[in-house]
Amino acid sequence: AGFFITLFLGLLGLVIVLVVNPGSQAIAPSRGPRATRECPSCKELMRRDAGVCPHCRRESDPWRYEGGYWWVHRDGAFHYLDERTGTWVRREQADA
Repeated sequence: AGFFITLFLGLLGLVIVLVVNPGSQAIAPSRGPRATRECPSCKELMRRDAGVCPHCRRESDPWRYEGGYWWVHRDGAFHYLDERTGTWVRREQADA
């Protein structure tokens, strides 16, 4: 009887895995694997939206995810990260 129960549950699990496609659910970039950054002080990984590094406890400007981009305010202007090129793009406050 245990063999047939195991066989039934195994087939049921296989059907569930085939029907439910975990890749079909979109993962927001702010929750994805690239949602970390390097701490400017200790160079360890930390969350992009964190203002304090969990490793060295030093403060840094937290990033804000808005409109599909990560934003940070420095040097009197807002900058957003173009993740395709890995570069920061400056956007003046008057335009924001």
